[in-house]
Amino acid sequence: MKRVIYTAAIFVVAMVASIAVQTSAAQARCGAIAYSASARYWAAATGYATCYQARRAALRRCRRRGYGCRVATWFENSCGALATARDGAWGGDWGRYPAQARRKAIRRCRRETAYRCRVIVSRCA
Repeated sequence: MKRVIYTAAIFVVAMVASIAVQTSAAQARCGAIAYSASARYWAAATGYATCYQARRAALRRCRRRGYGCRVATWFENSCGALATARDGAWGGDWGRYPAQARRKAIRRCRRETAYRCRVIVSRCA
């Protein structure tokens, strides 16, 4: 009888631990990239519980060195990227994977300029 109770107790502890791990893994992780076109300075913030917090943190970091900062992109459990061109044009976007985010950022940048766009930052959350 004691063996049955002991086995049941171990099973319950294992189940609770499994649920706790799944819950923490399922929580959203957000990130953002802010950009100052006038200063040509970017700042990223990742690993935040809410996307609002990530956007605010990226803007705060960007404003330390630049002015006119804007959130170029934000992302939740995914990736973001920022691409710029030599004439100051820029584009930011998100994607499920880093390569997808980079491609989309370049595509957005190309809509604004005839110059070549290149990715200057990409991050995942």
